[in-house]
Amino acid sequence: MADGIDSARRPDGNSSIAAPAPAAPRRRIVVAMLCFATLIYALHTVLELRDRSHSWDFSIYYTSALSMREGHNPYTESLVPIGDRLGLKTADLTRAADTPTYLLCFEPLTWLTPGAAYAVWFTLNLIAIVASLWLLAGRPTGLDRSSLIALVALAILYRPMDDLLRLTQCQMLIVLMMILMKRWMERGRDGAAGLMLALAALLRVYPIVMAGYLVIERRWRTLGYAILAGAAGGAITLGFVGWPRVLSFVATIVGGHTMFALPLVFQRGAANVAIGPGVSRVFWAIFGVHLSPAMNLARRAVAGTAQIGVLALTVFATNRRRGDDDREWRRFALWTVTMVAVSPVAWLHYLVLTLIPFFLIAHAASLGRARPRTVWTMVAAYTAILLSMTLFKMMINRVGPPLIYVVAEGGFATMILSYIAAYLYLRDGDGLPAPPFGAADAG
Repeated sequence: MADGIDSARRPDGNSSIAAPAPAAPRRRIVVAMLCFATLIYALHTVLELRDRSHSWDFSIYYTSALSMREGHNPYTESLVPIGDRLGLKTADLTRAADTPTYLLCFEPLTWLTPGAAYAVWFTLNLIAIVASLWLLAGRPTGLDRSSLIALVALAILYRPMDDLLRLTQCQMLIVLMMILMKRWMERGRDGAAGLMLALAALLRVYPIVMAGYLVIERRWRTLGYAILAGAAGGAITLGFVGWPRVLSFVATIVGGHTMFALPLVFQRGAANVAIGPGVSRVFWAIFGVHLSPAMNLARRAVAGTAQIGVLALTVFATNRRRGDDDREWRRFALWTVTMVAVSPVAWLHYLVLTLIPFFLIAHAASLGRARPRTVWTMVAAYTAILLSMTLFKMMINRVGPPLIYVVAEGGFATMILSYIAAYLYLRDGDGLPAPPFGAADAG
């Protein structure tokens, strides 16, 4: 991946420009095989998923939005009757768990049949995936074309991407919004950037953490627009949805219902890769599921401290490293991982947000602006969940606890390693001169 590096972009100050070296034939064969595997995977996935309109998570979105359109309160009333009427699975998710704004935006799809709505929703998510990868891969870089193609193929084969597609989740829309926010900030389009952050927060809540990034960057205009757009969006949602449903959603989050009150396998399972739940699972593994009140209080305290600690480390690290646009992208990478890590709930598909530092680190490494330790940490993060899921499928019926529980923690390992990689990527910018090719090429 280091072939074709433009020597004018190296931090050693060399201004000579060398023509990109052609990719080695052996590497071209490897890239071709990787692309073929990606194509087969993509075709298999599309064919396999075309009939999943009745399954999670699309079925929950559809029944929740339809319940709201029919005048019910999906946060307090069961979704089972609607699901049974339409042949949509609700299983243990009998109440809505998404924000009122999310359901309001999804509501137009409920005028279509579930099958047609699923096709539209799946297409929108594919567009978000293509647009996000296009923007991430399109940054100026020392990577030659074959290496960029391999990078995109690896992103498509990333295990959380498979989880996202199978559950018809929307986290790639958040990835796209975050990238657009950052790009528009670079271009001085503060209103559009603020609108993107506000919309992302109204849809999924956890992107609100990126307001901290705007404070660190002293992007007061963008932050102001985000607050105004969030207030306007909240008022529009309230006007259409009404106070009872909004308050029910707030009670759902504060009271810990729906997504927080799932059966034990979900509540304490390895699918929740956020820092807090991961720390809690360590307590449960050591002291057992049924903790004493004192030990349970200790668990909550340690988990909360871990979340606050990660957030504080991010604030400290990014606030003390100010400077050029290259470092601004590095700070952005760390904050995108942080907003997932400190979320109370972050399922495996949330890890698609780590594709942002994945691409930025690859680009920086090709320009000689990322150290090997950073690259290898990101490689380890990518590999951890792949090995975990592969071994889990092989061992699920052959071994029991505690080994199977350790193997299943690959997602949490990927979360931790991604944060470390993003942190190291930020530190790699210390002592490096600003890249000589402009703000748009930084990072």
